Amino acid sequence: MNYYYELADSIVPKYGNKYFVQNRLLNRSEHDKELMLCSDRVWAENNGHIYFVKNRFKSVNTAKVDMKEFFVVKLKSTQF
Repeated sequence: MNYYYELADSIVPKYGNKYFVQNRLLNRSEHDKELMLCSDRVWAENNGHIYFVKNRFKSVNTAKVDMKEFFVVKLKSTQF
């Protein structure tokens, strides 16, 4: 399962990138919590399904994932 993080603009200078990807099954650390706290949105990709884990702007229960936008996020993401 991969998680894709979109960091808040205010925290981007600290990390040097706005988008990160992390395989949660392999990497579990304190950085997970920090990434989650600093992110505006977080997507999970699991067996071909993509859904929001966090969305500061809309409810994760009702927000629809824009697949074009997610694809761009996926391309811009670097491994954390």
